[in-house]
Amino acid sequence: MLILLVLLSASGAARGDVFLDGMLSSGWEDNVPRGFLEVDRQGSAVLAGLATAGQVYQPLINTTVVVSASAGYHRFLGNSGFNRFSAGLALGVTQKFGLGPYSPRLGLSLSGDRDLLRGQERDRDLYNLELTFAKRLSQSWEMTLGMGEETSRGLSENRVDFTRLPYIPGVTRPTDPMDYYNDVYFATLDYEFANGWLLSTAYRFTDGYIVASSVPPVQEQFLNAKAVALDPAFRQPRLLYLLKTDTDAWSTTLSVPTGADTAVDFDLAWQGIEAPKVGKYRNAQFSVNLIHRF
Repeated sequence: MLILLVLLSASGAARGDVFLDGMLSSGWEDNVPRGFLEVDRQGSAVLAGLATAGQVYQPLINTTVVVSASAGYHRFLGNSGFNRFSAGLALGVTQKFGLGPYSPRLGLSLSGDRDLLRGQERDRDLYNLELTFAKRLSQSWEMTLGMGEETSRGLSENRVDFTRLPYIPGVTRPTDPMDYYNDVYFATLDYEFANGWLLSTAYRFTDGYIVASSVPPVQEQFLNAKAVALDPAFRQPRLLYLLKTDTDAWSTTLSVPTGADTAVDFDLAWQGIEAPKVGKYRNAQFSVNLIHRF
């Protein structure tokens, strides 16, 4: 934030466009609770809405700064316990090295979001810091490489009576599963068709943690979990497990412009997650998104 203020002061706070974006989305998620066993997996249709407003600044000729605020809501038709309201702030700075369209760009972004769900155990603040390098390879192809860190901080830590759980007597765990951090590495390749359609393929590797939900007893998860808590997303007894994992995630997006300020995106994503001494987990997602800039 200090760097941003210095840049704006030095340039007289040159301003660019104010923008307001809206998105409506519908889709399907294959494994909402992040369950490892078949009995713990549950799919759901998802409806979502997101609004983002911001300001674009250009303090220097090759420097662009974007400040934005967003608010969104996800409704899971298969399980209302995962319905989520989120609100956040974001700051992004991009430095272009050169004047032509093929000049490389270096970007730094910082965002913070608050997620609120049913109950309190899943409520959290989520912070993301990312560094990206982007370059147009030709008139149609563009690549992006990046790395970042995700930090999750739970807003509530409920008490768990471990004496009532069907596990080894005397073995306990911390009860704050929403507190964790992830190291993230990613790459994106975009292809723009002559008619304006955009095809984007991305790979993302996460070295960190996930929060899985299971019906007890699952001893492998309990003994290898970093934290355990009761899951408020379900009416029947289930536990949240914070597990150390490696995640491979692939995604493909086809963006189809339908007007000067409107596009329809078709998103397909797949995750493969492996937790040492616990097992493998998978998740697939598909969504159709209507995006409009007002």
